[in-house]
Amino acid sequence: MAIKKSVLKSGGGKRTDMVKSGGKMAKTVKAQKKRELAIDYPKAGEAVWGGHYAARISAPASAVVEARVDEGAWTLCRSEAGHWWLDMSGLADGEHELAARLISNGDSATALRRFKVAH
Repeated sequence: MAIKKSVLKSGGGKRTDMVKSGGKMAKTVKAQKKRELAIDYPKAGEAVWGGHYAARISAPASAVVEARVDEGAWTLCRSEAGHWWLDMSGLADGEHELAARLISNGDSATALRRFKVAH
C-alpha cells in the first residue's frame, strides 16, 4: 500500500508527489491543474498609453484565445512566452473594456476587464 509522504512543486509547474511504497520512496508526477482564463494586464482601472499596448492573458496553451476591445471584432491572440497577447493601438483617451475568451474542447469562458487610456 502506498502512503503519501509529501507534495513538492517543480519549476516546470508540475506537482510531484513523494510516496512510500514497499519501503522505498518514489515520485509520481501529475499534470498541473488546468489554468483558467484570466486577464493579467492591464490591471483593473489601470491607465495605459494609447499608442501601443500589449494586453497579457493567461489561458491553457492548448486553447484558442480571442479578445476584443469595446464590442469590436474578436481577434485571435498570439501565444508567446507562456501567455496570450493582444496588441492594441490607437485607442482614444478614456475608459475601455477588454474582453477575452477561450475555446477549448468545445468549452468556452470569457473574462472582462475595464481599463483607461491616457496619452
